[in-house]
Amino acid sequence: MAEQKRINQIIPSLIFVFILLAGTGLFFWKAGFFSRENTLACNKSNAQLCVSEETCISNGFYWWDSSCHIDKKVNPALSEYPDFSSLAEMKSLALIENFNSYTPEGKVLNSSEIKGIILKDGQISKGYLEIIASINNKPLTIWESVYFKAPYNVLDHYKYGGNIFRPESLKVPPSDKTHLLFALNNIPFITDGRKYSESAKPEYFDLFKTVNDSGRVEFLSFISSLIPTKIDKITIFYECDKDSNGGNCELSLGK
Repeated sequence: MAEQKRINQIIPSLIFVFILLAGTGLFFWKAGFFSRENTLACNKSNAQLCVSEETCISNGFYWWDSSCHIDKKVNPALSEYPDFSSLAEMKSLALIENFNSYTPEGKVLNSSEIKGIILKDGQISKGYLEIIASINNKPLTIWESVYFKAPYNVLDHYKYGGNIFRPESLKVPPSDKTHLLFALNNIPFITDGRKYSESAKPEYFDLFKTVNDSGRVEFLSFISSLIPTKIDKITIFYECDKDSNGGNCELSLGK
């Protein structure tokens, strides 16, 4: 009888241990510790050890590029300024830098010297004209405008520029100064003799073709303003035509 009593006392303990072991086993099985894929270490710190898409997703992770990740794949955002962004990969030539100019009483004081853009050893295949200007380190107002003409030394020079028309600039990042960007083959301007107005209908000149055809292009630039205003920088950005002299062209500045 004593033996039977002892057995009866042990049985509940054995049942409790069995239930405990069964529960523990079920927990580890649910967690994937006994899966065929041996994903014992498949967790937030080692998501790459989730060896299949099914296991990865079942653990709340993301499957991309043939492996498991804890975060969604982030695709690069399209540039808001595609033309401006492309400048970083291009050659450049600064035409004017830190140049103060103005036109009191309609007379040009301190205009840039007439200089030449010289193309050597090939042709350009793509290009931009970037203009940065300011008045007291602030953007230009409607009372100031950048005058740029190329070529300048030809009889019909009025076809090749004037007061640059700002509203048609390509998109550039916000700036504390007037920052403009134009494709070389489509530069908008207001013709000589007309006051600058952003409601005017501009004309266009093709500096891209002129540079490629001429080899040397004389240009002139100044600020139309009643008070001193600065051309911070005017720059040509360009790429060389790979089918022309192996893509080894070069722009330089000559007097």
